[in-house]
Amino acid sequence: MPLLWLSLAFLLGVVLADALVFSLWLWLGLTIVFVLLAVFDHRLRNRLTLLALWRRCSPLPLGVILATLAFGGLRYQMALPVFTPADLAWFNEKGFVRLGGLVEAADTRETVTLLRVRAQTLTLLDDPAAQIQPVKGNLQVMLPAGSEWRYGDLVELTGRLEIPPENEDFSYREYLARREVYSYMGFPRARLLAHDRGNPLLAAIDTFRQQAYHVAKQLFAQPEAGLLAGILLGIENDIPRELQDAFRDTGTSHIIAISGFNISILAGLVALVAGRLFPNRWVALGAAVAGITFYTLLVGAQASVVRAAIMGSMGLLGRLLGRRQAGANSLAFTAALMTLFNPQLPWDVSFQLSFTATLGLVLYAEPLQDGLNRLLAQRIDSNLARRISLPISEYFLFTLAAQVTTLPVILYHFHRLSLTALVANPLILPPQPLVMILGGVAVLAGIVFLPLGKLLGLLAWAPAAYTVRTVEWLARIPRGAHTLGEFSLGWVILFYAVMLGVTLWHRPIWAVRRKLTPWALMGGVGLLAAGVWSLALSAPDGRLHLTVLNVPDGPAVLVESPSGRTVLIGGSSSANALGSALARRLPLLGQNLDALIIPSKAASSMKALPGVIERFSPQMVLWTEEKAGSAAARNVVRALEKQNHTTQMLQSGQRLQLDEKVTLHVLGVSSKTVGLLLEYGAFTALFPGESQGAELPQGTSVLVLMQKVVPSDGHIMPSAQAIINCTVSEIEAPNGVMCSPAGWVEVITDGHQMWVSRGE
Repeated sequence: MPLLWLSLAFLLGVVLADALVFSLWLWLGLTIVFVLLAVFDHRLRNRLTLLALWRRCSPLPLGVILATLAFGGLRYQMALPVFTPADLAWFNEKGFVRLGGLVEAADTRETVTLLRVRAQTLTLLDDPAAQIQPVKGNLQVMLPAGSEWRYGDLVELTGRLEIPPENEDFSYREYLARREVYSYMGFPRARLLAHDRGNPLLAAIDTFRQQAYHVAKQLFAQPEAGLLAGILLGIENDIPRELQDAFRDTGTSHIIAISGFNISILAGLVALVAGRLFPNRWVALGAAVAGITFYTLLVGAQASVVRAAIMGSMGLLGRLLGRRQAGANSLAFTAALMTLFNPQLPWDVSFQLSFTATLGLVLYAEPLQDGLNRLLAQRIDSNLARRISLPISEYFLFTLAAQVTTLPVILYHFHRLSLTALVANPLILPPQPLVMILGGVAVLAGIVFLPLGKLLGLLAWAPAAYTVRTVEWLARIPRGAHTLGEFSLGWVILFYAVMLGVTLWHRPIWAVRRKLTPWALMGGVGLLAAGVWSLALSAPDGRLHLTVLNVPDGPAVLVESPSGRTVLIGGSSSANALGSALARRLPLLGQNLDALIIPSKAASSMKALPGVIERFSPQMVLWTEEKAGSAAARNVVRALEKQNHTTQMLQSGQRLQLDEKVTLHVLGVSSKTVGLLLEYGAFTALFPGESQGAELPQGTSVLVLMQKVVPSDGHIMPSAQAIINCTVSEIEAPNGVMCSPAGWVEVITDGHQMWVSRGE
């Protein structure tokens, strides 16, 4: 247990250091103070009641825990980059450079080749007086596809050194920073200077990997070749995009990502072979660990692989010493050890998924298997019950445990929920050891003698083909995967707090149970109250809500009728932004739309609509596209066909009854846009089409500019009380008219009065 708490304290210190703006010297001072507190703990205990109470509950002094926590913060602060002229990143965004460096990794894809280069020398080309100077640091290089590069190549690059890009959907900058890469070059001029200038051992491993990859492509046809390259070598580039989507939609992407599952198979196989070849147990252990290390380097040493390799090696050591590996201790220590070397790891998605999946197995695998075994033993023979419970546990219950503990991470990062995963994993997992073992043997044989590899490849093809066909079949199940809105970090923390609280509450440690019972009770009551309030607040309030969502290339307007019917008018170019905005506004238990109205033919506003159709499943779709002309419109049509939705054409003079007292009039249909008028009692909201200009019906309450409107006289003087999303600087609002150029705007009305609120 001391190792567990020390590891958790170190990890907590790293996380706190990212959130708190503390200097390096402050963390160092805190570490020294807490170390002194630990050294003099026995003397201070008689004077400080807190220290005495702490020692009754913990075998470790409070100073030791706090010192470890502060050291975590200190380690994180020390790892933050501070660039000097000796660092490559110092020259980012400073013009053209000529750079010499060593290729450390090469990733060849269909359209581009990605290189990770360790810089050695640099010359500023924009400065005539500049000379070649030594630099240190890594950079990511993007080159055209087709060029052959490998580890150890000495390369000269000429181009602009830039800060890695980022956008609202993905930060390539943060992704590379976790790998200690702070510079980027996009399509520079590249010249090979020499081969084989890297580490001879790593060069030999890379050569073996490339040879195995080429042999795998010769032994198997696609997509089985791509699947085996991913499972065996961690090379996923040849897996077709449709198949990758199928694995993602069925919740089985972990099959093609090297992780603990692969390492556990390898560890068992290597331990068996090493035990037969080497009578000495310590020699066998060394050979087994060397085999795991070789495979870790072979597949790229990603965070999830390193974590699995360390835990696998510790498991082999525990078996040799005759001690059972303590899963929680090993997991926490492994995470802390990896974070010690790279303090950015806790924010790496693969690390989070690997850690939480293993946590699920550590906490729940054994209790679930024991519970199933007891349940079966009550009805059948105990030996038969054990034989039946073992495969059910390994291929269903263990997967279920890992899926539950990784669910918040998946929802937070990917906003996607797979409902077919519970069926897919029990069907897919059983043949995977055969895929890995038979595929590996076939590739090794093919390296030695290709015809023999092809013969053995026939055995490996069957389980690989079964995997591919089953995943593709399950991915075609309607609504098997759902795209969700934004899942906040607060919900993630609450989920794990409740999960761990409930887990500890059921542990047969009565002292701990007595302490946690009041807190668990309060937490349960709090969750119940939050759920009740959430349902109450999301219930219809008998008023009309009109919310203009703040999304790119909008606006998109969500209309909520007095009885709770929901209609989306418009679209966006960002599916993530629009989906997140809708999910925040729609009821928690009613994340769907009654209607979707597409008033514009602009391709930019239609890009996000396929995702909206898939996620929120509108019952009715209305637009003006008789024939889908643009690629964005064709994507909308395909999404509608996939969901078996039909469309209704908008026509001038059409009258749509959205609710008992809410009516939507189609004022006019032009070549690009549609003019709409929403009525509810004395309230009217106008969505002017291309031809409306400044012509407003008398008594208009709200004017929503769905596109740029340039009135003929240079300004608009409407009788509207609010103009929302102004897009033309010439608009001059008279007294009493609110102009909202940015952010979201919500209009609430009971048909007589109107309330307007807005925000960022």
